[in-house]
Amino acid sequence: MTKRVIDKQEKTLLVAMLLSAWAPVVTLIGVLIGGSLTQIGDFIRRSVEFLALVLAYLTYRKIMIETPDPKSRQLLEKRVRYLVSLTLFVSASVLVIFGVRGLLNEQYEEKNIIMGLVVAILGMLVNGWFFVRYKALERQHKDAIAKTQKRLYQAKTMVDMVIVTTYLLMITSTDLSFIRMIDGSGMILVGLYMILMGIINLRHPIVKMTEVGTDD
Repeated sequence: MTKRVIDKQEKTLLVAMLLSAWAPVVTLIGVLIGGSLTQIGDFIRRSVEFLALVLAYLTYRKIMIETPDPKSRQLLEKRVRYLVSLTLFVSASVLVIFGVRGLLNEQYEEKNIIMGLVVAILGMLVNGWFFVRYKALERQHKDAIAKTQKRLYQAKTMVDMVIVTTYLLMITSTDLSFIRMIDGSGMILVGLYMILMGIINLRHPIVKMTEVGTDD
């Protein structure tokens, strides 16, 4: 890999990590104000995903600074791939649990979800941009980390799209029973989608370092 390519990918990881840092904090504020199940599940999901980004960035730095042999580099990249799948599975489990809880909760009360909607819209735009960015990097350089990050941001963008739709339906509806069904069903569908993404990510063969360009 060239120095230019290394810098580009490290910068993308760093920017993604910094932009994701605000989401758990703002979502937590929304939880304290509103406290809907969707907001609580979204807060946990964003926190887990931010942790995965931090570990992915530290792993990438370790690869580039220590310049390990191909076997060591493959092992580190493989760990990132497993980490992304673990993040998807944990996030999915949280969403399914809160979704089922929402469906079973007959004493549903209307919540203030405006801040949650704003965070979800901003998150959808940011995650969508990073999905396109990593898709281009993965297509150009066949890098394993770019490949796993592309899948992660694809899943995150889909999650945010469903959450935005859920919030809009909850805001525009006056039927609490309908709101409860939308709240719970949306979370369950998103959780199942993320489980599928995690399984696909685990089954996909890791890109060998011999396949990655090494031009000067």
